[in-house]
Amino acid sequence: TQNEDNAGKMRLLGLPQAPPERPRRSTSAATLPSSRRRRRQLPGEGQANCGEVGLRFPTEEAYLREADDALSAVDSLRRRHAAFEPSGRSGRGAPGERPGAVGADPRSSRRTDAEWLERLEAFKYSRRMEPELPPLEAVSDEDVPWEPPPDQALVLLNSSSEALLNYRPDARLEVLAARSAARAMHGADVRKLARERKQAALALKKESAVKVRGRAQVMVQEGEPIAVGCLRHLGTLPSTWLTLAAMASFVRVAENERRFAKMSCQQQHEYVQEKYSDLDSGAKWAGALVKQTFTLVKAMGDPDFALRKQMITCMVAARFKRRAAVRHAKRITECLQSWQPGMLFLLCKRLALRVRLVQKWWRIWSKKIHNIRASVSARWLQLETEVARKEVFAEQRSGKPTNTNLSVEALADCKRISEQVRVKFITHEMRARRYFLLPKIYMRDEEERALRKAHQQTVETQDAMVAVGADVERVPLFIFPPAQPTHIPTDQEIIEMIQRCQRRGEGWTPIPLDPARRWIAQ
Repeated sequence: TQNEDNAGKMRLLGLPQAPPERPRRSTSAATLPSSRRRRRQLPGEGQANCGEVGLRFPTEEAYLREADDALSAVDSLRRRHAAFEPSGRSGRGAPGERPGAVGADPRSSRRTDAEWLERLEAFKYSRRMEPELPPLEAVSDEDVPWEPPPDQALVLLNSSSEALLNYRPDARLEVLAARSAARAMHGADVRKLARERKQAALALKKESAVKVRGRAQVMVQEGEPIAVGCLRHLGTLPSTWLTLAAMASFVRVAENERRFAKMSCQQQHEYVQEKYSDLDSGAKWAGALVKQTFTLVKAMGDPDFALRKQMITCMVAARFKRRAAVRHAKRITECLQSWQPGMLFLLCKRLALRVRLVQKWWRIWSKKIHNIRASVSARWLQLETEVARKEVFAEQRSGKPTNTNLSVEALADCKRISEQVRVKFITHEMRARRYFLLPKIYMRDEEERALRKAHQQTVETQDAMVAVGADVERVPLFIFPPAQPTHIPTDQEIIEMIQRCQRRGEGWTPIPLDPARRWIAQ
């Protein structure tokens, strides 16, 4: 039947079955579940009233409606959880609306604390507010290495109330006073130990003096002579003479050492060079300072050191120069930081530096241009003289009347162009040639970039072939570089320039005007 099918569905879902009977009791909206509050039944609606025993049994229709409501609520919960939507967000209000807001669910203001907690748990599951759960499979103790538990004594001490109370002002004063007292006691112990050691040393000296005095008294009683001062303990004459000789040698070496220390570095070097053979053979005994200087001079005479001496000198000099430059830069920086109007002064200095740079560049290139113009002018004179001689010889062979009283050189000199016209023509012609040289320079730069790119591509291709294991021989790419363009004319071009100048003194090649600046010429 239909009731049995509904009962089977509820058993599969884990829902409670309909009880055969239940006592009558008053229920409120706060104690009913959410599924039951959505549809509260009115007294006497679909239920049989048993007034004799005070019990109320549900009818079949009410039970079916209740089962349908539970199934729809479960399906709704499943859909909301599958779509990651929090509970209660069913289109009745905007997400995140507070109870009582305009457009919110009017029943949200009547929810109890238990319902709000239920909604919060659903929101956690949808928004993943909680961390991921550990795996359900149990890990065996054999797979996890044993580690001793950490010592929590320090943590417990720092978290105790006694440790926190130690940071109070009065507690800190007590700690500082205790440290000061301990430091004072330690100083007193150290001074006491020093006094004890000093008294022990004095006692040893007194005991030694008493022993020496007693031995001297014994020697006087026996009639033996007593040595003076530090030789008192030496009784025999040979021992005394040996001691005197050693002392004299020591005094001599000490005196030499004192004199050597007062010398300058140059004098010390000359002294070691003079006594080099005696110091090297050991014939002359020297002190520690002389030995150190001798070792240094000997090391400087080493051929390997001589090869590296220049490099070491340059490195040390560069280091000192760098330190001096850093020191000067710091001083300048400090002065400029303290001097506010210095920015304008620096701008003026920078502008002056740029101007001087342009002036220096123009002086270099103006001198180079003058030298090129002078060489072209000298070649002009040579070629012009040859052309004039050929013309004179041609006129003489053709029988044209000429002044026979003049020589060939004089006739050729008469045909030459004046120096003023020649220099002016060469100046304007060379300027035009430099102007028309610019496109050739740009084209040569483009060709150089293309050649470098082709070379790089060839190297990359060879590297790729070697990387994949191909048997490729690395052959360098031989490419002729593009020709260097020049504005210096050849002999044939100079002859053509001479002919144009003979026809017209201002017949040099004009420089075209920029179309955007033609108004300047007008």
